[in-house]
Amino acid sequence: MAQTIDVTSTCCVALELSKASWVVAFAPPGDSKVVVQKIKASDVNRLISFLNSSKVRAEWELGRPLQIAAKLWSSAEECY
Repeated sequence: MAQTIDVTSTCCVALELSKASWVVAFAPPGDSKVVVQKIKASDVNRLISFLNSSKVRAEWELGRPLQIAAKLWSSAEECY
């Protein structure tokens, strides 16, 4: 069953994971700038902190609640 995503209320997150580091891209809805952060691999607390602060900032700037949709890439799989 396909899930419908409201693109006007959804922040997109892309994660690229490797053994050494994680790269996280956060894109709020609209024409806002994408924020990219490199995090030490396995630093889950830093990842959650980055996502939470980015979401809160986007909600404040847009004046409405937002949700997050994520896509994960791993160095163990090919991405197209």
